[in-house]
Amino acid sequence: MNSFKMDVNIIGEHGYKQALFGLGLSYGLTTGMKFEDFKNNKEIVEKLNGVAVKLSTKDGGHNKFLESIRIWLDVNAPIYWWVEADTYRLTSKQSESTMHTLVKEIEGITKNLADITDHRHLDHMLYQEHQYVQKYVLEHFDVEEHDETLLGYIRNQLITIAQRLKYITDPAEKIIICKRFLPASYMQRREWLIDYKTFRNMVLQRYNHRLPHWHKFIDDVYDGLKHPELVTKEITAFGGIAVNKINKEK
Repeated sequence: MNSFKMDVNIIGEHGYKQALFGLGLSYGLTTGMKFEDFKNNKEIVEKLNGVAVKLSTKDGGHNKFLESIRIWLDVNAPIYWWVEADTYRLTSKQSESTMHTLVKEIEGITKNLADITDHRHLDHMLYQEHQYVQKYVLEHFDVEEHDETLLGYIRNQLITIAQRLKYITDPAEKIIICKRFLPASYMQRREWLIDYKTFRNMVLQRYNHRLPHWHKFIDDVYDGLKHPELVTKEITAFGGIAVNKINKEK
């Protein structure tokens, strides 16, 4: 399998006790009780812990309490993976902007060429540009140094874009050109807010996906969860048909 770049980290998780409190309302266990009193009632909390685990596998409405447990993620991944990730609802994202920084970064790639006046130094300048672009590609794209074919393609693509930008003055047009020609392997970092229910759907739909990024994403998130017991059970579709299963021990 070819290597790929992706970093996934949980930077926050909240809402478990709140989810249990709401679940308790459905069973009359927290009716008339203040949330602060519920948090300190070990007997009811433990009872609802068990109820939550049993209901967590029952998709179709019985496990909707999972929507109350939120997970904040710090994810750096190529755009071609984000295109698939964006299909999931009930999420919030904040990302590194391609709108505000991309044009400036790409214009900087060939900034030295415009200043060349002594052609005796042209080869040296082109070599410096080549090294600069190569470093930029390795830092900002899902490509390894040993993959010379892909590395060369992206490097040449960026140089082509940068050269086109020299003759354009309209800022809006510059942004459009950059976005049109930017390779999908461009890495973008996002703070991504999801919930346990969304993550459960990801496991259901993507754990055995042919794109290996999903396997890494699910494993990395799962390894950092405070309550993995809510997603480690066999995941079933409607009718109790087994689809995927995570077999891991904490």
